[in-house]
Amino acid sequence: GLRWISRDTFSDSDRGWCKKVIAKQGSVIGERRVEVVENFALLFYRGDEVDFVGYSLFRCENGAYKSNVLASDMHILDVLSKYVDVIEIEESKRALTEYLTENFLGHYEGYLGVDAFIYLNGDGYTLRPCIEINVRMTMGLVARIYYNLNKKSAPVIGTDSMILEDGKFRMEVVYSSDNHFLREMLNSAVRVLTPVLSDTQYAIAIFRL
Repeated sequence: GLRWISRDTFSDSDRGWCKKVIAKQGSVIGERRVEVVENFALLFYRGDEVDFVGYSLFRCENGAYKSNVLASDMHILDVLSKYVDVIEIEESKRALTEYLTENFLGHYEGYLGVDAFIYLNGDGYTLRPCIEINVRMTMGLVARIYYNLNKKSAPVIGTDSMILEDGKFRMEVVYSSDNHFLREMLNSAVRVLTPVLSDTQYAIAIFRL
């Protein structure tokens, strides 16, 4: 997890949190907080080789995942290109593919996502190409697969199909400890992807942007 700590406000509670993390995980990492303008991820599948499967554009609140834009790779790169040259992102993809090939082949098989972001740096913007590697199925991968299955150019299969317009919808994790309020929050969703039972507190749903 993340914890925002400043030199002026470092408390006994913060110190205790650090000690617990170190006891459980062996270390903590301190990094300077920056002003992030776009969060995204590079998505891969490691089978017989490492294959790039797409990009993910997502939003966080206080460092926690909130939602994904459902969009094509072209749309996502167009958004990111407002801040950095697409060549930088393509070079990062190539370098990550090489790294994952050298270090993951023979050790892991399946999906993984590499989180990245673009942040304000003085008068310009800088790409941070690798924040962490999530060696598992991620929400970004779920969003990428769901978009690919439901994008506007895809054929309609069955009566319950929904065709997505590029960049016009978001996939969001909705939470409330009050089940009634959770259901109210989901009223504006165009589709709810997970069951909502009497004790449900979390749901994944599709909303219009």
